[in-house]
Amino acid sequence: MNIKLFIKNNKKFFKKNYEIYKNNEILVEFNGWQLCHIINSYLVNVLSLKFNAKVKSYSNDSALKNNYFSFLLKYFKWKISNYLPIRNFAIYKSFNVENFFLPRLNYIQKLKNKNFYELTKKKIKNKSDLLDLKIQNIHIGDLIYNSYLLDFKREINIESKNFKKYLYKSLGLFVFWNDYLKSHDVKAIILTHSVYLSAINLRVAINLGIPVYSANDEIIYNFRKTNLHPWINFRYFRKIFQKITDRKKKKQLKNL
Repeated sequence: MNIKLFIKNNKKFFKKNYEIYKNNEILVEFNGWQLCHIINSYLVNVLSLKFNAKVKSYSNDSALKNNYFSFLLKYFKWKISNYLPIRNFAIYKSFNVENFFLPRLNYIQKLKNKNFYELTKKKIKNKSDLLDLKIQNIHIGDLIYNSYLLDFKREINIESKNFKKYLYKSLGLFVFWNDYLKSHDVKAIILTHSVYLSAINLRVAINLGIPVYSANDEIIYNFRKTNLHPWINFRYFRKIFQKITDRKKKKQLKNL
């Protein structure tokens, strides 16, 4: 894809939404996948117009494996990109993203994180406990489990320092998004993956009644409490098939 041409076309095609309510926000996950850039550019602007909302982009990289110095470098990189966008930041700016930010805990949130960790680690005796883990009745254990395996490519040892550190930082993401979505007028979220820690905001948002979407070249998916993963609509196929007339059933079966 010719990035310069893509940016030029975006700026020409996606007109600025000037009728924005001051606090309304659409959040879109930041990534480097060009297909997502094309699809999300349309979805972002449709939602921005629908909700009269400004658009912000957040990092889908929780930086759980990074040390403090690495995170600090990334934090300043993102701050600078709000004023001097290059590469993927420039692409996001071209389809009306106004601001980029990284999840980061303030002092009060750090205290909450520590409290959650002390309470949570006592509940986790084995991997099944981790998979079933809920915080404030929001299921996030599977996200932590999946992301740990993805990041470290090793079996989870509940008692290891490495896992405990990972759990602590994971709970920090929950604290951040739980506070953010309760204190900001977020009208919709657009993300990519629903099975890793980057989907913690999905779980919190759905619990708060905030619409969450993902999209690819075939479908735009609207998440529900009963459907937290895209492309699992096959579970309804039997009910849908039963509603079809016998004549249409025979016709469709012949086409298989």
